[in-house]
Amino acid sequence: MSPEIDLRDVPDDDRRARLFEAVADTDPGDGIEVVADEDPDGHLVRYQIERDRALGWEHARPDGVPREVSVTVGDSLDEAELGTIDVRDLKPQRRHAALLGVFDELDAGEGFVLVNDHDPKPLYHQFEAEAGPSFRWEYRQRDTGKFRVLIGKAETDGTHGHEEEPEAPF
Repeated sequence: MSPEIDLRDVPDDDRRARLFEAVADTDPGDGIEVVADEDPDGHLVRYQIERDRALGWEHARPDGVPREVSVTVGDSLDEAELGTIDVRDLKPQRRHAALLGVFDELDAGEGFVLVNDHDPKPLYHQFEAEAGPSFRWEYRQRDTGKFRVLIGKAETDGTHGHEEEPEAPF
């Protein structure tokens, strides 16, 4: 059984640090069980960005409280890879909020890959409305049942999100 980290009742300032420490102490191929009052998805994407380490995670009960998430630590990300968030196990009502939260935590020039079970075009329009010119969007895969979209944050340059080749990297 994987070790468990309980983030319930942990102050906001400490939640990310404790999660990062637990993941850093886990060898590639191993995992941890996370129990939290709030979704840890944003922190897990942030970990991938800051530490160049692939993570996979799955929600045990997508709408359950507390949140129970199994996290598997992968190998180092290749230079061209970005952190990934797979929202297929989240209820559709929670997907947009989780992804907007992840986006809000990005710095200019950072991004992540969204994996979804359908074309997330409504999310594109929501990002465009809420994030404006700093938002970038590029489809990487469009298959029935699996869509991969590169989502990034760029410096505000007066253009809106688009589906063209992004600047390097955004």
